[in-house]
Amino acid sequence: MKSTLFCPNCEYRGDADTDWVEYTLRGHTQRRCPACYDVVDRRPARGDDDAWARYTAPVQSSLVAWKAGLHRVSESVKQLTSL
Repeated sequence: MKSTLFCPNCEYRGDADTDWVEYTLRGHTQRRCPACYDVVDRRPARGDDDAWARYTAPVQSSLVAWKAGLHRVSESVKQLTSL
């Protein structure tokens, strides 16, 4: 049976195992919406990934922030061009 996640921010829905952006940051695994990059699920990470997560956390958080900013800009452009 497949599980489905719903984004409370933009109402996107998708398969929990494939559609969502997943990464480990500061000891927690987070799933973000692929449409608006809002965090929809946050759980403690498995112990085997902790060292790698600490090493890559700054890069991952920068990429997520950049993608979220890009999404906001594209939404603003869509709104301005529809006027």
